[in-house]
Formats: sequence, C-alpha cells, structure tokens
Amino acid sequence: MSEFKQIFIANSMYAEFLYLLRFPEKVDTTLFLVGPSCVQVDVPNRVPIVGPKQEANLPAYREFLSMQTYLLLRGKRVPCYGNVETIFSNFFVNNFPFYPITDGLWDVKKFPQYLMNPQRFPKCYAVKYPGALDIEDERLEYMNIHALWKKMTPAEQKRFADRFGANDKVFSKFSKRKILLVTQPLAEDKIIPEREKIALYQSILSQYDASEVIIKPHPRELTDWTKIFPDIPVAPRSMPVELLCLMMSHLEKMVTFYSTAACTVLPAEKVDFYAKDFDQLYMMDEGRMDGNVPLHVASFFNLELLKEKNHFNWLRLPDNHFYKG
Repeated sequence: MSEFKQIFIANSMYAEFLYLLRFPEKVDTTLFLVGPSCVQVDVPNRVPIVGPKQEANLPAYREFLSMQTYLLLRGKRVPCYGNVETIFSNFFVNNFPFYPITDGLWDVKKFPQYLMNPQRFPKCYAVKYPGALDIEDERLEYMNIHALWKKMTPAEQKRFADRFGANDKVFSKFSKRKILLVTQPLAEDKIIPEREKIALYQSILSQYDASEVIIKPHPRELTDWTKIFPDIPVAPRSMPVELLCLMMSHLEKMVTFYSTAACTVLPAEKVDFYAKDFDQLYMMDEGRMDGNVPLHVASFFNLELLKEKNHFNWLRLPDNHFYKG
C-alpha cells in the first residue's frame, strides 16, 4: 500500500484538473476520493465514492467512509485538498487540515468564510473570476492556469494531457477547427427538459459554420451529441475545456451558454456568451444528479456583474427560438 501524504476529495473534474496542475509532485502520494462527477482520470490511488440515494442513509454512509479512510491512512491526519461543498466532505473538513480548491463561481462565494477560520482552513486555492472574487489575503492563492501550464516541460505537459485522454489521436479530429462550443448539463441538473436543451444548442449552432465547430460536453452531461450533430467532432467528457484551450492555440472563438469556463481560458473578445430567461425551471427536490448541493436558479453566478466586468460578445436567445414544454 502506498504511503499517502495527502488526500484529494472532490465531486468535480475541474477541481481535480486544478489539483494536478498546481501539485504535480504530489500525485503519487495522494489518495484520490472522487464523486460521480469526476470522470475517469489516469492517476494512481483513485477511489470512486457515491453517496446514498436516500438522505436517511447519509449518517451510516459517512461513518463507513470515515472508517475506510482511517484504514487507508493508517490513522494519520494528513492534509486534505478539494471541494468543501459536497455531501461527503464534512468528515474531512471536520477532521483534517482542509485546503479548499475552488472549481466555480458558486464556491468562491464561500471563500471569505474559509479565510476566517485558519485552524480548519490553513490555505485556500482559487481561480480568479473577474467580478466574482476580489479578495486579497496571504492565505488565498490565485492559480493562473496558463502560467502553471507554461512551467511544465513538454514531456510533463504530455503526461498531464494523457491523464485526461488528450492524446494526438483525439486532437487529429480538431486540427483545422477554430470554434469551440462548450455545453452545459441543463437537463441533467433538472433546469430544463432534454428536448429543450437540445433545441437550445441547435439554435445556437445555427449561427455558425458547422465545419469550424468542436463540441466540448460538460463532464456531467449524458446527451450523445454525436447523434444530434453527426458532422461535428465531440471532445471527450474526460477532457477539461481548459486543457483543450491550452493545447489548441489556434482557437478563434468560444461559444457558450452560461459556462464559467469562459471567464478564464480565452480573451473575453473571443467569447460569444449566450443568455436567456427561462419561463420555468424544472427543479427536483432531491437536487442534482451528482449529489452536490441543489441549484435553485438556472445561473448561479451574478450575470449582471459578469457583464460589467467581462467584455464578452453578449448575445441573447429569444424564447421563440426553441422548444418549450
């Protein structure tokens, strides 16, 4: 059994991407505990964990997880990195030195709270979203994705990309395409029905030359975009959109509907950012399919603040552009 020196726990592929990018030297000595939103990544010591279907079973589930972790770590209290806001993080937040890694604008709203408790959260790691997190603190480190990537040697970059299935065979399909469509799990997160989600992206793609487009699905999506758009190559769900942009310097445009990836990977003038008001949100009481905290609105970041701080090409979809019902 490996001698684990730290834990990584998350229910987000992006958080895992950030941890591997920031701490490549820790990979072999890390116990990775990952939820269902973390699609397969090639790292050692990776243990998938799935929460109970019924909330009544959560205490027993957490007890089992704590005992399993105790055995794997042989009773040691090692540093723990990753997501705070998941149903399976509480045990680790309460029993280990915890180093939050933000993976979206939802998390950064919590960072002031984390910084007020240095005993529980010795240091925090975040990606700085314009207009979302303007905090300066000695315990808060802003990770620059582009700078961390450039620090790696070509061999290290290749190994890093291989972990996410970003190999030459995959990229050969994308070599001459310059427009990246980044989709969202709108149906999977119970925001709108699947038919409406598909019609929404059909409406968006009608504005572009399909021969120039690559589709990057969200890791939580279940939609088979190869059947909807058979002539457009689809990037693997296991490949973070940030990695795709780092490796494809020839990209000229990102097209997105409410994806926060638009805030960090390409210059704002290269982003077509679509928005729309939904007449009805199809939320379920048990929350999202991945077991994270339920969403209560279609967009969980401040759209008006983003518009003020980011110079995207802001576009709006009229209600009559796609299916409703």
